[in-house]
Amino acid sequence: MKKAAYWIAVAMVALGGVARAEDVAKAPEWFDRLTLKGDVRLRYDQIDKKGSSVRSRERFRARVELDGKINDELTAGIAMTSGENGSAISGNQTATSEFTQKGVGIWKAFIDYKPGAVPGFEVVGGKIDQPWISVSKMIFDDFVTPEGAAAKYKLSSDNVDVVVEGGEFVLMERAAAKDTIMYQGQGAVILRTAKDSKDSL
Repeated sequence: MKKAAYWIAVAMVALGGVARAEDVAKAPEWFDRLTLKGDVRLRYDQIDKKGSSVRSRERFRARVELDGKINDELTAGIAMTSGENGSAISGNQTATSEFTQKGVGIWKAFIDYKPGAVPGFEVVGGKIDQPWISVSKMIFDDFVTPEGAAAKYKLSSDNVDVVVEGGEFVLMERAAAKDTIMYQGQGAVILRTAKDSKDSL
């Protein structure tokens, strides 16, 4: 994927002029610190609800993410996704509207700081992956990326991880009224009772 990121950049440069062979032959050092990933999914839905007409939909989802290691302590990234009406819980897009172009939105945009002086400590801000340990989709779908900042401290031994984390997230910003803010905190003890298996308390 790193090579793909490099050649995409080379192609963009080439559109603006002819790149020298010696410039293209070897990727710069900082390209080794980039990670490009993504996926495309196709699906077919049929909704057969009593009292309503049967609805059939052809849908797709496309996601792409580029992460960069700034140094040994800082990482930044941005991810884009397809989706309808800015949905927070799904990147699915229905095939419709006479071949019109479909929308793309910011799914993640973050900076992650892990200070070398404090092993196990991490602070991340922006539009981020869910920082909490989740055991069910009843509260938040896996696709949701909260907006705000979170801090986590993880203390590990051979068979046990102790995790304490918390965050502040903006649900609604208002110009003339009080903002709606979500505060979150969690503590967990993760026991590794067998190889590759974990139990959380």
